[in-house]
Amino acid sequence: MTARPALMYGPELWRPDKGGDWSYWDLWFAVLCVHDHGGDWDGFDAALTKIRGDGGEAKWSHLLDLRERLAAAGLDAVELVGDTITEKGLVTRARARVFKQSLSVCDMTPPMRNPTRAASGGTRPSWVVAALPELAAGPARSVARSAGARPALRVVGGHRLGCDSGPGR
Repeated sequence: MTARPALMYGPELWRPDKGGDWSYWDLWFAVLCVHDHGGDWDGFDAALTKIRGDGGEAKWSHLLDLRERLAAAGLDAVELVGDTITEKGLVTRARARVFKQSLSVCDMTPPMRNPTRAASGGTRPSWVVAALPELAAGPARSVARSAGARPALRVVGGHRLGCDSGPGR
């Protein structure tokens, strides 16, 4: 029996290198930028803009952060992705994670948890953070983690608002 690959939520480390530590979100964004938009971040940004509500602003915040980190590392999307883009199923998985699947706190990178910070330097109006209760849980989880607490999964109206952040998560 073949072992199933580990499920990746996005913020996990994909690849560390001299340019920085890159998450699976970084990989998925860069793969779609290269594959679907020929390496044009503005084209990918326009596609990402169509996501409303379910994590759209959080994903846009991650995009702004990723572009800043790539510029600081002197890399573009093609260089970040490299030969990885040829992996079977990667483009399909990236599209599903970025455009189709819902976003929970467990899936978020730090810029996703604080979208108003990134949006304040951008050109788009910030959406109302109060309408995204899962983002408000971020700081409380950080304090709880530093105190050694293990927050439990909370489900409100069928939406995950928190996750178990204990060992192995």
